[in-house]
Amino acid sequence: MNWRKGMKIVVKRSVVTGVPEILEAHRLSKVLRVSVFLFCISGFLFYTISFLMVYWEYPTVMDVVVDYPEKIEIPAVTICDYNGHADPFTSKCNASTYGLLKNIALQYKFVTLAQIPAVIPYALPNMTRTEFREMGVQSENLIVSCRLRHPAGSYRIFVTLKVKTETVDTFYTSTPSAIQISVHNSRVTMNPFKKGISLKPCYNYNLFISKTMNELLPYPYTTNCTDYIGLWKARGGYGPLSRT
Repeated sequence: MNWRKGMKIVVKRSVVTGVPEILEAHRLSKVLRVSVFLFCISGFLFYTISFLMVYWEYPTVMDVVVDYPEKIEIPAVTICDYNGHADPFTSKCNASTYGLLKNIALQYKFVTLAQIPAVIPYALPNMTRTEFREMGVQSENLIVSCRLRHPAGSYRIFVTLKVKTETVDTFYTSTPSAIQISVHNSRVTMNPFKKGISLKPCYNYNLFISKTMNELLPYPYTTNCTDYIGLWKARGGYGPLSRT
């Protein structure tokens, strides 16, 4: 038995579907079946190689890299008073506002302090934006002191921020006496009531911050990220930092 006949027997006994039928078919049918078989194998190899090229070119595993750069961006700190009303503003009440205060007092004459509702948007007075700013707590009245310390021989920076959290300024009895604070990127605005913590009176809080960067890759990844920071720097620091 020569090599050719031996290979023919092995192929005939193959469990691959279609191979034995191809070898047992007539000449014309065998040529057509072999052509279709080779065409399918070629298409499979083509798409397999194309997939592997894309798979090897773009990373698919998330790498976590811890870096300690020499220069870092200073974060921003946003502070909001839960009270929302400044004590100097309430002291502006005079004889001209007596009628308004009298009506409010009569409305809640037989109501306890616990039953007085909190402020709601549609119950706010019809005032201008400037008047609302004057009504709110000012930064000079909220921040008592701010100190920056840099210990010798250390890369750490300590920022000591003392804020005013006196309960005597509470205007609405149903709202807690607390300060909302948020430490965030200086290039974006942040609502401390959504992403922040509450600072209650007579407590000391230690905040340890770190920076996490998520590298969003461009197409063909689903993130299809645009480097808005790079575009912002190319414009000389002008314009929006995001699509919105």
